[in-house]
Amino acid sequence: EIAGGNAAENAKLLKAVLSGQDRGAARAIVALNAAATLIAAGIAQNFAEGNSPSDPDHYQAIYSWGRRLSGRDAAQVFESLALGQAPSETEELWVAPNSYRTRVLEMIERERLKGSAGHIAIKVNSMNDLGIMRALIAASRAGVKIEMFVRGICCLLPGIPGFTDNITVRSVVGRYLEHSRIFSFGDGEDLRIFVGSGDLLNRNTQRRVEVFVECTTEELRTDVLYILEMLRQDSERCWTMNSDGTYTRIPVVPGTSSQDRLYRYFGERVVEKLPEELPEEKTGWLHRLRDFFRGAK
Repeated sequence: EIAGGNAAENAKLLKAVLSGQDRGAARAIVALNAAATLIAAGIAQNFAEGNSPSDPDHYQAIYSWGRRLSGRDAAQVFESLALGQAPSETEELWVAPNSYRTRVLEMIERERLKGSAGHIAIKVNSMNDLGIMRALIAASRAGVKIEMFVRGICCLLPGIPGFTDNITVRSVVGRYLEHSRIFSFGDGEDLRIFVGSGDLLNRNTQRRVEVFVECTTEELRTDVLYILEMLRQDSERCWTMNSDGTYTRIPVVPGTSSQDRLYRYFGERVVEKLPEELPEEKTGWLHRLRDFFRGAK
């Protein structure tokens, strides 16, 4: 209903806008429609019965903030992309390259000021952003406990006396290719959790468009924290980085694979259906967009 048309055809229109072939106002609207179509298709495919739930990339986040975000923040991001502009920060989102890195640095500084009471847990695929690493080192020197779950490249060496004593780096490599990125800052009532698309590589923080959103619902926060806990308990597929950059395999404990446990955990979950009809204002952008495509038929 949101798409108002065929996904493949809308994708062609989106490509035309982004390539500069057509920058008319009507085509800009189609670009938003096409982008929404492609995203919705991706979410639907991963939730479809029979597809593997083994790679929980936090699609549930879409539902926790979908009503407000889809009508405002997402539209703002896609409109910027359609017009060839770098998206600016929105009310609900961290958006690279203009605000993602800045917000991560702010959250690290927030924990640094807590000293030994601070806690940071980060799950990404790779990290080489110098500014982020310097901030983590400063936080470690202040006594903050920092857990890094970095599957691939990590240019931050843990366990160096006087610098990264409070930093651990673990790499979990299993059957499935993971893409989830998680940022957890603080504990208890002060805990804030963010999920999104970008690693901590220079290309992600400074050159690409990446988006992060805060987890605000209790159910979603519980699920994300469970993912981190399974990574901590993984003694089957886990390697720890040493202070010289080498890795040591953790003694294998069968049955502790985080991927296997998460596969079972999310495989048993039932996605709650959204209401068939959501209330909407007739003057909203979604209503106008729907009328636009209905009139084009």
